[in-house]
Amino acid sequence: MADLDTDGPPEGSTGLGSESGDASETGESGAMAEPRCGDGVIDDGEACDLGLGNSVGAGCTPDCVLPRCGDGRLAPEESCDGDETRDDFDVTPAECSDACTWLEPTLWRDDWGDHGGHDDAVTRVLAADDGTVVALGWQRAADEQIGSLRGYGATGEVAWTAELGPRECGNWGPQLAVRPSLAAVLRQDCTGAPAQIQAFDAAGQPAWTVDLPASGEAGVGLWSTVDGFVAYAASLDEDGASLHLTAVDDAGVQSWSVTPEHPVWAVASAGAVLYGVSSETMWSRDPGDGSITITTPLRSASARMVVDSLGRPIVLRKPTNALDPFALEAFEPGLEHSWSVPFVDVPPLLRGTYGLDARDGRIAVAFEDQVEDFGPFDTAATVHVFDEDGDSVDAFTLQGPDHGRDTAHDVALVPDGGIVVGGAFSRAETGRDGYVARIDEERATSSAYVQPRRERRGPEPLVRPDGAVPKTVFIDVSGPFLRSGHDPVGAELSCVDGAFGFPAFSWSPAAVDEALEELRATFEPFAIRIVASEPPAYLPYTRVVVGGAPEELGSNDGHRGLACTIDCGDQAWSEAVFVFGETAPTPGALAQTVAHELGHAIGLDHVDSDDALMNPTSSEANVVVEDACRPTIDPACASSHEAACPGGSQNSYAEFLAAVGPRISDAAGPSITIDADDAPPREPVSVRVQVEDDTPGFGWELRVVELGWTSRGRTDGAAEFELALPEGRWTLEVEATDQLGNLETQRVRVDVG
Repeated sequence: MADLDTDGPPEGSTGLGSESGDASETGESGAMAEPRCGDGVIDDGEACDLGLGNSVGAGCTPDCVLPRCGDGRLAPEESCDGDETRDDFDVTPAECSDACTWLEPTLWRDDWGDHGGHDDAVTRVLAADDGTVVALGWQRAADEQIGSLRGYGATGEVAWTAELGPRECGNWGPQLAVRPSLAAVLRQDCTGAPAQIQAFDAAGQPAWTVDLPASGEAGVGLWSTVDGFVAYAASLDEDGASLHLTAVDDAGVQSWSVTPEHPVWAVASAGAVLYGVSSETMWSRDPGDGSITITTPLRSASARMVVDSLGRPIVLRKPTNALDPFALEAFEPGLEHSWSVPFVDVPPLLRGTYGLDARDGRIAVAFEDQVEDFGPFDTAATVHVFDEDGDSVDAFTLQGPDHGRDTAHDVALVPDGGIVVGGAFSRAETGRDGYVARIDEERATSSAYVQPRRERRGPEPLVRPDGAVPKTVFIDVSGPFLRSGHDPVGAELSCVDGAFGFPAFSWSPAAVDEALEELRATFEPFAIRIVASEPPAYLPYTRVVVGGAPEELGSNDGHRGLACTIDCGDQAWSEAVFVFGETAPTPGALAQTVAHELGHAIGLDHVDSDDALMNPTSSEANVVVEDACRPTIDPACASSHEAACPGGSQNSYAEFLAAVGPRISDAAGPSITIDADDAPPREPVSVRVQVEDDTPGFGWELRVVELGWTSRGRTDGAAEFELALPEGRWTLEVEATDQLGNLETQRVRVDVG
């Protein structure tokens, strides 16, 4: 018999899973108490009272006032609150602003733009092996966009500037490459004249210019190699496209030129191998003469490529199908596929600008991504950092001072460990300004707001219906990236300290399936749906993290499971438990541990009965949820058990039944009504949504299909939205799912203009 689990503190509970501590908070203070904050009744002097649900996260503080910025309590929508500083996530301590967001100390940032209502941007940033950082950007003057290069010193000072003149042809591709002593750009003018490589020395002075075989009208790209540069230029004429891939050395002398079969998106060099990605294939070439050595099919609409410190090509690929996700992929030197990381939450609209770099065991990806809750045109520059196994080691966003479209066009890893990001920040009154921002290992940056990136966020408001509510349980064996917090749907857990990747479960799919079938049999009498695929983020569910060992959470006590909280009375709707699957000897033992921890998630205590599910020690025989009163051991939720078992006992069957209800047969999804008004230009579109279902506990979200935008998930039955949409015809879609997995969608079209 092994110790089964360690339980988190009792929860009195909130909609987001905050802990509560003493007996009065868990409802043991007595039935005849005088009116007080926490009794569930709004008395004189109280702004709110959710009873046991009082918490900042639930929208009513423990002293029965509404949360506000400046009250010293951290609400879900706040990054900080008060005079505190922080050092979480290895971030340099920072001050909290009056708007309850972090104001980071300045490392350095260089703005490209005069705030004059122009659309300025930095499109490329590169770091050479000697630490040199060079940026390519454009600033609008009158009706032209004027290009320039800037070289930066270690502390962000502009060491030199090289003017490039008006930008022509409108190509925003990778047109900058750097070597330790050279920076080069590929120029095009779309008049039929040859495309050119123009090189600048370490002081920003012109070094040489070389003409390329094609005019560069259809596409261009420039990349550095171990001894020079490779350029791609294409032109169109009546005979079709003319494609050319050309190599030059550091002196500007052409060494070879070949005609690729397909348009070239990216090239990267690894010693004696030249890798590349085209529209239909991935290939390697001999850098001596450009001849193909290996080719493999790989379709992409565009791509970036680098070579990591192991000599492997790393590709950030935009799919040809707009509905497919971005993907970061690693390949072995022989082009065998190694691993892939999909970015499933990046809307198609925001896939136009992105950057990639690799250095010293790190891989950095940057792109524009949607910011929750502010609509489809509030975006942030997002940076993800991975190790060479594709595991996430860091993620954060940079957002300008005004809500708007803030972008990341490129990212560069500096040899000393820093990260440089280039893009554009939106100005509410004056358009967009380009920027180059340096972020070090501790994530200090300039006046951009830098916050930990959240991949998923659970629904809000989290409105739990009264009475029994069917429950969805997600068995997560994937090895999720976890952070401290109170949003299990977003993998932010109250029993996690800091942020880290939890190990994936090592068992075979067949063994996991066997455990899931035993678990489903255990809960056959109840309205509990066990799933192995992650439910939609808008649906409240319980996350069971399976894998690893207790040491992952800083414990070495040999327990097989951990409940983050004991949710007295099952008041929270979205909860999390851990099952240290590597310690389970059999699928049956794994199923028993999961069932036991789920008991804590609905408010069950340990009991003193050898054959009971909630016995604190493990046995594969303890998989039946008993319909009998059993004496509790050191109960945290004694008053919650009184209805079924007076006198210090609990009936696990009765409490599961009270929490989730009996198993029901329901094949009908929620009914959805969308009412939306057409709008004139620059006026918001008013949208009203009504969602109903014959079983309690659904979730839903609103989408603008063409923009890839989604609202924050909701669990209430009705909501109104004001959407600022550009002129055109737009498809509004509501998707809703109930706790039994029934999904429905409804669409309407609206016209703006």
